[in-house]
Amino acid sequence: EGLWCGVRFYLRAQQRVGRLRGNVFITLAILFSILGGFNFGYDIGVIAGAIVFLEEDFGLNHLEREAVVSVMLLGAIAGGMQSGWLSDSIGRRRTVLLSSLVFIIGALWTALSIDFWTLFLGRIVLGVGVGASSLTVPLYISEIAPQEIRGTLVACNELSITFGIFCSMLVAWAVAPLGSWRLMFALCALPSTLQAAGMLFLPDSPRYLARTGRSQAALDVLRKIRGRQDVALELESIEHECRSDQEAASWRDLLAPEYRSGLIAGIGVTFFQQSTGQPTVLYYSTTIFQLAFSSPNAATLSSVAVSLVKMLMTIVSVWQVACLSFFLPSISLGTIVPLRSHLSHLPSLSPLCSP
Repeated sequence: EGLWCGVRFYLRAQQRVGRLRGNVFITLAILFSILGGFNFGYDIGVIAGAIVFLEEDFGLNHLEREAVVSVMLLGAIAGGMQSGWLSDSIGRRRTVLLSSLVFIIGALWTALSIDFWTLFLGRIVLGVGVGASSLTVPLYISEIAPQEIRGTLVACNELSITFGIFCSMLVAWAVAPLGSWRLMFALCALPSTLQAAGMLFLPDSPRYLARTGRSQAALDVLRKIRGRQDVALELESIEHECRSDQEAASWRDLLAPEYRSGLIAGIGVTFFQQSTGQPTVLYYSTTIFQLAFSSPNAATLSSVAVSLVKMLMTIVSVWQVACLSFFLPSISLGTIVPLRSHLSHLPSLSPLCSP
């Protein structure tokens, strides 16, 4: 009996160790991948503080200033359009790694710019990285995270974007006395380098491996990230979903009654949130505050306050989605968009509400 108790104690200890290893592994995987959201936010926000000094150093006129700010969005469109098939071709992990390398190249390129055109091209490169990470990072997180916390972690990626914006404004304020816009851009390479180094040691997602016919590799990855051996049912579910995804579909299917309300809600919220002009105010926040403050340092500090409010309201919004089943955007022009009927089916966000 004593021997049997010892065996049972050993097996339970091994099970706890396995779960702990799985938790540590998936935590590291998510942290490294969420750095893509941070890079996304940093690259969006850094131009607000840097543009004031770029105008002085390069003598930018109004058209050139607007081009430097907005051209990154063109690069983001290109990066987003290519990242879908790229993640299906070479895998989510390699696509995230590639976007990190693009971030590093773009950050160093813009930091070493010598005139308007080199800066213009560097911003396009940064935009490509932003577009690629905006699609691939949430996809990678959703495919490696356990189902019960999947929605929460994808929402946390959005929070990491606003945190990146806040950090970029904070860096701009700290560097403003030096007037070094090059340092503002160069610092973007640090989290990108950390993410690239981390992704080298992480596996592809089980869904991608199953989709490409590598079921045994998918099973091994599932056991590692779940910290247990009994993952055969989860793998079977993934393989079934992959087979369903490969069935023929058309754009017309999006207009089917079962998808119509969700499609309208998703596109409508995105459209109206962007049409408020909130992103434009963010890009030019330091320039706008300079109209009120003669000191660039004071104007940059005011931009820090704006980005802090944006980050705090993102936390509120994630909590609202998780606990109250409706979305409270970051109070743009005092507009509240209720989505109770469309978001009430998201139980994966419920862990945020648990004590």
